[in-house]
Amino acid sequence: MDLIVCVGDHCHLNGSEMVVRSMQSLLAESGLRDKVTLKGSFCCGKCTEEGGVTLSLGDHHFRTKYQDTETCFNEQIKPCLEKMLSDA
Repeated sequence: MDLIVCVGDHCHLNGSEMVVRSMQSLLAESGLRDKVTLKGSFCCGKCTEEGGVTLSLGDHHFRTKYQDTETCFNEQIKPCLEKMLSDA
């Protein structure tokens, strides 16, 4: 399963590098590193939305500011990942 972080110009300027680092740690801490591949992508097509960095998980899209990455992961991404993994 791929978790994609936008690293295009807009998201890069909004801290995508720091989001990637945080996601690496959060995936490891939650025991999901072996089940999820973290990838970068140039422009996920959501850059016109409110500031932050776009993350994609299948058809699900998330936006977070780098300082809110942990909250976004715990409240949105992790539950979505767990549901997708249990449905597989």
